[in-house]
Amino acid sequence: MWFWITLAWGLTSSTLRLLNRYSLRGKKDTLGYTFLLQATAALVLLPIIFTVKSVSLPKAILPYLTLLASAVLGTIFLVAITKAVSYVEASVSVVVYQTKNIWTLILAVLLLNESASLTKILGVGLIFMGVVLVSLKSFKIRFDKGLLIIQLAALAATLENILDKYTLRFFSPAIYTACISSLMAIFILPMLKKYRPNLKSYLSGRGKLVFLTGLIAALSSYLAFSAISLGQVSKVIPIKESFTAATVIGGILFLKERGELWKKILGGLITVVGVILVRIG
Repeated sequence: MWFWITLAWGLTSSTLRLLNRYSLRGKKDTLGYTFLLQATAALVLLPIIFTVKSVSLPKAILPYLTLLASAVLGTIFLVAITKAVSYVEASVSVVVYQTKNIWTLILAVLLLNESASLTKILGVGLIFMGVVLVSLKSFKIRFDKGLLIIQLAALAATLENILDKYTLRFFSPAIYTACISSLMAIFILPMLKKYRPNLKSYLSGRGKLVFLTGLIAALSSYLAFSAISLGQVSKVIPIKESFTAATVIGGILFLKERGELWKKILGGLITVVGVILVRIG
């Protein structure tokens, strides 16, 4: 079951990335956009808490602390990745973000006692190759602001997933998703002081698209937590990230991001091979 849920998560995540890139073209207020997505997801998911008749909640305080920490890391991830896509093309950002698989492999071995086989290590090496290839410009590695922000997002997302795996022992995926989305919207709200006037520009120009994207974000989060609760983190994450190819192709076909086309395609393919090896290792 976890395998099919992970595939569904990968599909919704790729769709979400492309929609984010499209909505943020020419926009600088990425934080306001991020808040609108999380607020929409929270409004959709929060009623779950009140409609479920029998909710079993943990009595110990530690699960609530790890849930809170996961929401903080999720907020860092969302703010960073949304900021990054305003600097970097979707087809580039999604490949560079594959370094998350490296962090996942290392931390899953250290913190979750998962195995690290030779096949997995080879896969990590291929991921590095794909990342370097897509980052090259005139045979120089282009470590610009956008790519550094993506690295921060990758590390934050990995730490969040590790915490999610532990905390989901005590919460159902539906309740957990509702809590995380609500907390992240609350955390982002105080950051919006100078951006609040700009929120209307999103709602007036692309209100329906923002709402649809928020619904997809809610569904993607629920599928993510469901997959993580059922499968091993070191397997779930690489399978989900194998949808790199879908986002690269989507960026080329729908967003016309065709600069350095051969590098994007080759880098994407190498990365996909890498995550597959991590998966079967």
